[in-house]
Amino acid sequence: MMIVREYISQLEDATLSLVSRINEVDFEELLAFAEQREELVEKILPLKESFADQDRKRLKDLSKYDSMILDRMEHFKSEASQWLLNRGTIKDQRSAYNSSYTPESMFFDRKN
Repeated sequence: MMIVREYISQLEDATLSLVSRINEVDFEELLAFAEQREELVEKILPLKESFADQDRKRLKDLSKYDSMILDRMEHFKSEASQWLLNRGTIKDQRSAYNSSYTPESMFFDRKN
């Protein structure tokens, strides 16, 4: 079926283009790729009964790039996680230093 082959070709083109420059891809581009891939897969899945062996092989060959793409996603996830942790620490420190104290209050420091 020609339409299945066209969808698979679009998926191959998008995947190979992304993988060829995976280390330079930013988060937005990776997100756009994931959305495009999802759209193509949603078009391909209902037609899976009409796949030729060649179509199945092409899709299987594309799956070898999944780990590389997932590694890049994990990289961005860990960057975002680290940024959130740093931001939370800064927020805690800022609130500790900027707390308003009542001038008449007393502070007791106890040794344990």
